[in-house]
Amino acid sequence: MRLAIALLAVMLTASAADSPPQELSGRTAGKPQRCVSVQPGTAFFTADSDPHLLLYDDGKTIWASRLEASCGFGPSESIIPDETASYYCKGDLVRQGNRIELSPFGRRCALGNFTPYRVSK
Repeated sequence: MRLAIALLAVMLTASAADSPPQELSGRTAGKPQRCVSVQPGTAFFTADSDPHLLLYDDGKTIWASRLEASCGFGPSESIIPDETASYYCKGDLVRQGNRIELSPFGRRCALGNFTPYRVSK
């Protein structure tokens, strides 16, 4: 009986991990890209249900970048790139902080590929 309950718990956890975060519901994933252009003054934010998934909303598309399993941010943390640029690519570093002051002791995480999510038609 205990084994059946443990297996059920593992299956439920696995299916929850496979479902997209709420921010991406109703959208369809496109082909991942190495780089994405970014508008000035916009920021990355963490998916509420996944601390390892950074999102960037450009208005029509939400771009998702998966961080390494050892690196993540909380939903209320400000996440900014180490360097200001008009585009960001896989391997670029982000950290906790704000536009005025970087946290020198905060986590630094490398961005993954960017997957576009667009509204399904």
